[in-house]
Amino acid sequence: MSEAESPIQLVQHPFVFRLLEVVRSEYIAPHMIRVTLGGDAVHGFRSDAADDGARLFFPPDPTDASWVPEVDGSKLVFAEGMRPPGREFTPRLHDAEAGEVAFDFVVHDGGAASNWAANARPGHYLGCSGPRRSRMLSGQIDGFVLAGDETGLPSIARRLEDLPAGVPVIAVIEVANASEEIALQTDADAQIIWLHRDDTAGDTSNLIADTLRTLEFPAGNIFCWAAGEAGSMRQARRYLLNERGIPEARTRFTGYWKRAVENYDHHLPLDE
Repeated sequence: MSEAESPIQLVQHPFVFRLLEVVRSEYIAPHMIRVTLGGDAVHGFRSDAADDGARLFFPPDPTDASWVPEVDGSKLVFAEGMRPPGREFTPRLHDAEAGEVAFDFVVHDGGAASNWAANARPGHYLGCSGPRRSRMLSGQIDGFVLAGDETGLPSIARRLEDLPAGVPVIAVIEVANASEEIALQTDADAQIIWLHRDDTAGDTSNLIADTLRTLEFPAGNIFCWAAGEAGSMRQARRYLLNERGIPEARTRFTGYWKRAVENYDHHLPLDE
């Protein structure tokens, strides 16, 4: 595989809607909650790649299941006025044998997802469609550069766990302060760098990009993945593509949220 070729291979999954029930929830950091879900609908759930996206639906009344949509091909059809807020999240853990899937939520003021997760109790309902597809990596990848904030942390943690022993990887992770760091498991040859926003004067949009500038990347064909606040990801993208010369085909950047913008559409291109 040449540097100009993308290592990403799309694998499509059947479109399914699932009504899941909370099994348990726990804080894994002061502002991050892991909610584990189960129920008969977990059967057949698939999440094959570290950055899969499942759309979760958060009913205002978590004990109510009357809003559940019908599936029409690849669309969800909700009764008028019954569609709850939805956002995409990466499945953090999936245990098919136990019939459980877990998602990590960043808790903050406001927001349907944060409010639902902060109040999640066993038996509460959550809607889930997808993941519709997985972006599998194939071919020769000699090393990885991963970057993101709390919202990208579930994907970064999954990638680190999935990498085989000895593969060189750099992970640059931005959180508010040291108390928000979590334990990460990997057999890879990993350099994990935690960045603390509270120690940064002024705008933090350049925090990740400025840190990447100081690092020696793995040799050979590398794959770069970054996700988090849109402005920060735009800066990281510009640096990696324009200054570092990483071929765009060997990168993936996603702006999951944007400062001071509610309901930000993270599917928008970062270069616009």
